[in-house]
Amino acid sequence: MQVEGRWLRPLEATATAQARRALQETAPLGQLAYIQDGDLYVKALPDGPPRRLTDDGRNREPRWSPSGRWLAFRKGEEELWAISPDAGVSRWIDQQVGAFAWYPVTDTLAYVLEDQILHLYHPPTGRIVVQWRAPTSRIGGIAWQPGGRFLAMEYEYPPTEGQSGSWEIFLLSADGSSAQVLFQGDGTIAGWTPDGRFLFLWSGLRSAPSIAVDGVPALTVAAPASPGGGASARLVLPYLSLAYRDFIAFHPAETLRLAFVTGGDQETWQNKALWVGQLGPFLEGQLITPQPRRDFAGLIPRRPATGVCGHAGSRWTGSPTRGAAAPPPAPAPDICLSRGADRAVDG
Repeated sequence: MQVEGRWLRPLEATATAQARRALQETAPLGQLAYIQDGDLYVKALPDGPPRRLTDDGRNREPRWSPSGRWLAFRKGEEELWAISPDAGVSRWIDQQVGAFAWYPVTDTLAYVLEDQILHLYHPPTGRIVVQWRAPTSRIGGIAWQPGGRFLAMEYEYPPTEGQSGSWEIFLLSADGSSAQVLFQGDGTIAGWTPDGRFLFLWSGLRSAPSIAVDGVPALTVAAPASPGGGASARLVLPYLSLAYRDFIAFHPAETLRLAFVTGGDQETWQNKALWVGQLGPFLEGQLITPQPRRDFAGLIPRRPATGVCGHAGSRWTGSPTRGAAAPPPAPAPDICLSRGADRAVDG
């Protein structure tokens, strides 16, 4: 892997904190961004009027910045845009964009250009703060560790003569000084635990479409305590699962406790159950639903720690937070809830 460029610090965290406080005063329950008929809307909760921000019917995947001042979203297949709903400012960022994710502390957006270059974009000042170039490889999904110490990145090595292609997941330090392999193999990033100690993955999604349909193994990989740290421990969850980000929910206070919807083999879509367990040196947990079910649509903890994004057809329960969860493999989220006061919103 070739690492080029350097990090330039974006706006101070205090500016983001001030923006959060200002928005909490004007919209104490937060704001909801959502896609309807291909256009982007925002709504102050609980009963503010919806505001339409686009009119071309080509938009999807809205994600709030940490301060709540900006929304990043896709237009068409590969264009990336940012809009400030309050200021009425809309900015085209780039095209041929793959994965994108907001830095969790300040309003800086990481995105992958042409599957090979990782850029940072800061809406008030412009883009391309740093680049990672992968001239002979491909960058897949990305996810910031809570607190912003690392960026997890899927990295593909193409086939060569006599050898098949392969995937690895790298951890890049936030200051750009180090890059290390966290996981070797066909892993797809689902997201981080709220305390940033574990990266959650699905294994084997790229092997064959039929495998993904029938459910795949889910596992966690422990992040090093510091950049360049030692080998990571792995825990494989005991059941297969469909690879949807909203099939996983971490406890907001007990950060190593999680729930996920299981289901595997040919009955994945109908034979679901809810598993609740605890991460640690050993994996402990149990199925808590009395019988297999088919009506699970998604899981959201009552007080999520990092923001709520989901699919337009899902059922949601949660209190509002500002930010965006890590993107699921498919489908991409079309609902995003911003942070407000610590009160519940049921929908």
